[in-house]
Amino acid sequence: MLRLTSGSLSSLPDLSRHLPPLVPSQHNHLHKGMDINVTGLWERNITGRGVTVVVVDDGVEHTHKDIHPNYSAEGSYDLNSNDPDPMPHPDVHSDNHHGTRCAGEIAAVPNNSFCAVGVAYGSKVAGIRVLDGPLTDSLEAIAFNKHYQVNDIYSCRYQTRCSLVPIHQETDVCRLIPQTFHNPC
Repeated sequence: MLRLTSGSLSSLPDLSRHLPPLVPSQHNHLHKGMDINVTGLWERNITGRGVTVVVVDDGVEHTHKDIHPNYSAEGSYDLNSNDPDPMPHPDVHSDNHHGTRCAGEIAAVPNNSFCAVGVAYGSKVAGIRVLDGPLTDSLEAIAFNKHYQVNDIYSCRYQTRCSLVPIHQETDVCRLIPQTFHNPC
């Protein structure tokens, strides 16, 4: 069993500076029994370095200060607009931020005194924007093959607001269901 020592702590990110003010009521990396045991990996210097994770979703706000230093433009693409920039397009409900949140959970940079730290903070993160238009099997297949020479892991965590209803049948009723996780960042 590995134990944190003063020497090993110096190589880990200072988590206290990364956690937003609402952390006690949110998921995070530090609550015993409610964490994902990531700090043990960080002790072994397993941080995602050398890996690019692409988030297939509604886009990635790559200019966000938690994401920008780890952003991989080479692994990114916007399949809805057919251009290399996967920046989310705002909608009337301000819903296009899920891909950015996912990217932050994966690769948010440490030690910048802003928001949180990603579980694989040493990795690169790319974005493939695919959810702002009709989603077909062929478009998903293109997304999961886009820039395969650059991207090591394809993260696809999108779903409808109401997981019981298919995307094409989603209704306003689903918007009333409270989300189980809210990240203010």
